[in-house]
Amino acid sequence: MVDLASPILGSFQDNLNDAFGDDLGWILGHSLITLAIVMTWAAWTNRKHIQTQSGWSRSTLREMAILAMITLLQTVIYVNNFTFPIVESLGLAIAATLILRWFVNVLN
Repeated sequence: MVDLASPILGSFQDNLNDAFGDDLGWILGHSLITLAIVMTWAAWTNRKHIQTQSGWSRSTLREMAILAMITLLQTVIYVNNFTFPIVESLGLAIAATLILRWFVNVLN
């Protein structure tokens, strides 16, 4: 069987294999990847409906995407350059991004 989940999920796939065995771990790992692809595709194909019916404007969705990218960039920098643990890096990045957003909103 081809194992596409291990390169994508990394150590989480190893945890699935340890917890459920190799066969069921393989199925669960690939099911998670398939589910993520299907949900991304569904959100992409229904993006106009989401924009018009969610109550969020295009600028709100754009701001959310920018904040997510800034948070992800900070997390990568904290983990790779400063060798912080991933959970603490994510918490620090979220806090820093929200503070940055608050500064921009107050100064505008």
